[in-house]
Amino acid sequence: MCASRAQQPLSYDIRLPDEAQVDALRLLDASRQVVNLALEQLWPSLDAFMTERTGPAWKHVVKLIGLCADKPSASKFLS
Repeated sequence: MCASRAQQPLSYDIRLPDEAQVDALRLLDASRQVVNLALEQLWPSLDAFMTERTGPAWKHVVKLIGLCADKPSASKFLS
């Protein structure tokens, strides 16, 4: 590795103000649950996800999961 090249960490530890820290940690925990549920639902359709598509990937994920706010199954993701 070149000694003159600066290294940049991929992540940084941050500390939010106390009044925001608790909510941020709660949202982080909730997002982990949602990501895990989405992976469980998408895993059997992995080949379908890898097909060519137009538009952003998140729209494809929503379509494959069948996530709509008016569906009862969406409540586990949106609550």
